[in-house]
Amino acid sequence: MAAGPAARDTAAVMNTLRCLRIAESMHVLLLDAVGHGIDPRRMVDDLLYARDVLLVCDAMPGTELASQALHYRTALAETPDVTPRGNPVDFDSIEADDPAHLPPRRGWFRPARWFGR
Repeated sequence: MAAGPAARDTAAVMNTLRCLRIAESMHVLLLDAVGHGIDPRRMVDDLLYARDVLLVCDAMPGTELASQALHYRTALAETPDVTPRGNPVDFDSIEADDPAHLPPRRGWFRPARWFGR
């Protein structure tokens, strides 16, 4: 399913990392409140899905969910994520299991030290 022009325009200006963090928070809060969570990544990628989730959150005034919905809408209008070097962050290119993105093991935590004594 191809994204329409409005979805592409919004994705170009949204703060992806902040939106993803807020969506993850909404997921946990919705699990507690209604027993059903959301897909945080889909919320960032699919504006119609995000709209539906935000409407559910707005339907619970006076809760943290309503506040998170407001924060999410604010993050949608923010500038894109930028690294300290000024390059846009491409979260889709980072593999969770890729050892190149993991810090090296040092000191007492090295597994080789566990059996060396």
